Amino acid sequence: MKLKLCFIGDASNVHTQKFVNYFVDAKHDVYLFDNHQYKYKNLKFYLIKSNTGIKFIDYMLRILKTVRSVREIKPDVLHSFQVTYHGFIGALCNVHPFVITPWGSDILYDPEKSYVHKSIIKFSLDKADLVHCIDASIVNRLKYFYGAKINKNLFVLNEGVKTNIFRPRRKNHKYFLILHLRRLNENRGAMFLIEALNILINKKSKRNIRVIMLKTGDKDYKEKINQKIKEYGLDRYIKFFEWINYETPKFFENADVYVDTMHRKVQGQGAGKTLLEAMSSGVPVIAPNNPDVMIYLKHLSNGVIYRGADSESLANSILLLMQNKKLRLSLGKRAREFIVKNLEWGKNMKIMEEKYYALL
Repeated sequence: MKLKLCFIGDASNVHTQKFVNYFVDAKHDVYLFDNHQYKYKNLKFYLIKSNTGIKFIDYMLRILKTVRSVREIKPDVLHSFQVTYHGFIGALCNVHPFVITPWGSDILYDPEKSYVHKSIIKFSLDKADLVHCIDASIVNRLKYFYGAKINKNLFVLNEGVKTNIFRPRRKNHKYFLILHLRRLNENRGAMFLIEALNILINKKSKRNIRVIMLKTGDKDYKEKINQKIKEYGLDRYIKFFEWINYETPKFFENADVYVDTMHRKVQGQGAGKTLLEAMSSGVPVIAPNNPDVMIYLKHLSNGVIYRGADSESLANSILLLMQNKKLRLSLGKRAREFIVKNLEWGKNMKIMEEKYYALL
């Protein structure tokens, strides 16, 4: 049976795009709502714009336009990605069955911002017929924040990785290449990598290093990052790039290691999808000791775990893999095996599709 599916999410985000694309390719009738433009095959995209220039009024207009349009479409299933904005809009539509997917930072950081944020999260979760969680860390965070009541409508499934795209490739370069794909926002912790590079390059004289990082992020934090790079004389060791063609993961081809810097002791952020893609690509990952990371990584078995928010620990972890190619290859191989066994995209997305049918 062909489903009529409405999604509300950040259309500029590659993970939203991949999720939605799957159901378009599966020949369902798919609609996507957002204020960022996106085109894909037979996707019916609704660009929700508001241009008064007054932030609150524009916010309210986007909500009203989306709610009205979704109600007119009358979807079989409505699904929002992220709780505090897109999930809130989905909840206001009062269309059922309604599915909501927390993304991590929305339930990790937003509840601490204000009482309003807490109220929006609880309202949105109350309206959901199904709360889709990528792993147990999201479940535990919801239970901590929301209480036992949330148990009745939880569904745990990590959509996984396209292992046919993110696969091991031959490395051919003369530098030790470090890949970091976190946005340059303060809570993502990119500064710890800059400090670690200062230790490695300027204090340990390991100059055969090159780093690739995203250039997107918070303007003020990016300025702090750039100031530190200049202060430490690291300009020639780091290259920033725009994330343009995601489905051709060229940035994984030559990476010797993938470094994650986002650290928090509280459960609820899951593991970054790019970290899982690095594992699928056979690239050894170096990740902070977040409770969530332990779901996917075992230290020196299929990855390296360091003390989060500790530049020296990160530098030592990078140095360990720089000096031990055999260990790098072993970690990459086992990481790939873990993803293929547990997080195969096609298999897991089929389970998601079956869940939609079950809701009907």
